[in-house]
Amino acid sequence: MSRYLKTKLRSPFPISSSHINRFTLSPTRRTFTSTPPALNSNAQQSAKDPSAHTSIYKSFGRAFAKVFLGGVLTYQIIYWAWLRLEVDEERVRRDKEIAELEKKAKALSPQKE
Repeated sequence: MSRYLKTKLRSPFPISSSHINRFTLSPTRRTFTSTPPALNSNAQQSAKDPSAHTSIYKSFGRAFAKVFLGGVLTYQIIYWAWLRLEVDEERVRRDKEIAELEKKAKALSPQKE
């Protein structure tokens, strides 16, 4: 083996004897799946089938969220518009009352000539 290949195959982290445990020394068989064989069985799969209650949210969850957020947005827009109309109505009422009181004050105050 060439020196270049030996340096490429060497681990970047030196392994001391304190880091070696019983799992690194035991021979194991590598599989092509990333999950352990116990979790890969059909018995486990049938137990993890989603219920009808949760599957509806997996299928239509995004649509439910869009409708819900659209409803909240619509409510907030209508509430803001209603509040704005009430404030404008109160301002008109207050300005009318101020104008009436100013008229009464002018009538009661002595005329400066």
